[in-house]
Amino acid sequence: MAKFAFLKKDAGTRDLDNRQGMFLLTYLLFPVNVLVGVLLGVWRIVITGLFNIIHLGRLDISLLNRGVESFDPGMSAYCHCLYHCISMPSPAL
Repeated sequence: MAKFAFLKKDAGTRDLDNRQGMFLLTYLLFPVNVLVGVLLGVWRIVITGLFNIIHLGRLDISLLNRGVESFDPGMSAYCHCLYHCISMPSPAL
């Protein structure tokens, strides 16, 4: 959306054209982003609680095993971050 609404391309470079519109959209979408974040946080707590109840007696398996990792976007983001850190090491190290 930003590519079409807020950026203009002149001489091969992209410049921010509609800064006030972008700031207004950011301001108006802030409550939506907060609501989505709170709902996803509650969802993660509910899913974790359910898996704790189901697997309470099973100490030999992870509470979020391979089959249910796709329900946890935080775990997915963490795994992708680890993959990124391993696949693109810093040349300074």
